[in-house]
Amino acid sequence: MEKIRLAVIFGGRACEHDVSIVSALQCMDAVNAEEYEVIPVYIARDGAWYTGAPLRKLETLRKFDPGMAGVTRVYPDVTAGSGALLAVEKKKGLFGGGDELTVAARIDVAMPVLHGMNGEDGTVQGLLELMNVPYTSAGLVGSSVGMDKIAMKQLFRGCGFPIIDYVWLTRDEWEQDAVSVVRRVEENLRYPVYVKPANLGSSIGITRAKDAKALGKAIEVALSYDRRVIVETGIENPVEVNCSVLGFDKDVTPSVCEMPT
Repeated sequence: MEKIRLAVIFGGRACEHDVSIVSALQCMDAVNAEEYEVIPVYIARDGAWYTGAPLRKLETLRKFDPGMAGVTRVYPDVTAGSGALLAVEKKKGLFGGGDELTVAARIDVAMPVLHGMNGEDGTVQGLLELMNVPYTSAGLVGSSVGMDKIAMKQLFRGCGFPIIDYVWLTRDEWEQDAVSVVRRVEENLRYPVYVKPANLGSSIGITRAKDAKALGKAIEVALSYDRRVIVETGIENPVEVNCSVLGFDKDVTPSVCEMPT
C-alpha cells in the first residue's frame, strides 16, 4: 500500500519557535512509519520554508544552516490539489544560466505543529485551505478565535457561557493615556489580576499584578509581545481541564477530560 505523505510543519516566526521544534520532533517520532511518509517542513525564524531528512534531528536545528547538505528551501504551491513544495534550482548544461522550478516534495496531508502567531492562529490553516490539503487541528476560524483571547472571551460571552471578568486594551491607548487605562482596570476588576498578550501561548508574557505599579509593568511586558492586551481577575484555586475533540458537525468525539496536576 502506498504511504500517505504527511508534512509536519514546525518552527515559525513566533517567539515560541523552540517549543514548536520539540513538539514536532516528538510527533514525527511517534508517527506510524508503515502508513505515513513523514516530510519535515521547517519554517525558519525569518519565515523561509525548508524540507529535508536532516530536519528530523535536533542537532540540525540547534544551529540551523540553510546551506547544509540534504536541506532544501521550498515554496508551497497554492494551486488547489497540487500539494507541491517547490524548489528553485540553477539550470545545468553548457549554456546554463537562469533558474527553474522543481518539485522537492509532494504532500497529501499536513500536521501543523506551530505554536503562537503565524501558525497556531489560523494563518497556516488558511494557506492549507488554499492548497486544498487536509490538515490536523482546528480550522481557520476555530484556530483564529482560539488563539485570540479577546475574541474568544467575546464569543463565549455571546454564547452565554460564564467567563472571568476582563478588560482589554491596545498599545495606542496605553501610550496615549496610561493613567486612564489603569483606572479602567481598577474600576472593573479586583486585584490580583493577570495580564496577558492577546495572541500568544506557552505562558509567555503573562504576569500577575497585585497593585497599580505592578499592573503598569505587567502591561509593558505584555505589549512587548502584542499590540493588544487582556487583563483578567485572578481566581483562587483554579482547576485546569483538558479535553480534545475530533470530528466535524454531528460526528464529533470528545476525549476523556484530563486534570493535570
